[in-house]
Amino acid sequence: MLIDDLKEQLKQFEPDIETIVSFWNNNELEKKYQHLYTMSIQEDFWQNPKQTEILKELQQIKNQREQYLYIIEAKSEIADLIDLFAQDEAELAKLHIDIARLTKAVTNFKVALLL
Repeated sequence: MLIDDLKEQLKQFEPDIETIVSFWNNNELEKKYQHLYTMSIQEDFWQNPKQTEILKELQQIKNQREQYLYIIEAKSEIADLIDLFAQDEAELAKLHIDIARLTKAVTNFKVALLL
């Protein structure tokens, strides 16, 4: 049955997503992002001699953060949609595209972690 297949595909991501969440939390990246962002919006930031380095680091963490948030939100949304469309095979079939995007995002994030 299609719903069982989709649930199984989503379940396969659990260990990878747990690893990503653990990495994000253990490295306190959200805290670091907030700190750098706060620094960058201060009025005198442009006088900071390290502004270039700060902005580079902020952009890097911002990109990771966007990927992280996408992964977390997409997994949750897909799980909700699977439950919502449990009786609608046509709608469930469309979720394969979303799962493929999530697969790619998880893989890319894991590769970035290794680098």
